[in-house]
Amino acid sequence: MKYLFENNDLYEGLAQAEINLFSSEKIKFKKDKNWREKSIPDKPGVYVLYEGNNKLLYIGETGNLRARINEINRTVNHSFRKELGYTRFDGIKSKKKFADNVELKLDNFFEQNLYVSFIEVNFGRLEI
Repeated sequence: MKYLFENNDLYEGLAQAEINLFSSEKIKFKKDKNWREKSIPDKPGVYVLYEGNNKLLYIGETGNLRARINEINRTVNHSFRKELGYTRFDGIKSKKKFADNVELKLDNFFEQNLYVSFIEVNFGRLEI
């Protein structure tokens, strides 16, 4: 059987994309629409969330980086926020979000500790 992508160029391209992702600038997260519009492109891509400048917490892919980073602000929309609320702040979801005190702790954690990096990728995001 002959595969469509047997060429090593594909694998080399994916490996280079991974290198680019992990070496891309880490941007301090802000819960601010203007920050997102200035800092995050309205393009498909792969993104990484870090605690501080080095501790990798989450890798995701999306058809729209800016919209996805916006969704991280809402527990109902992002699995990373849900998991962090459960594991770090003993959150119990009620009506698709946590109690107000847990949501506030999450917001504070994001503002103080979260960094994001990304690369634009229009094809093969999952493979990276």
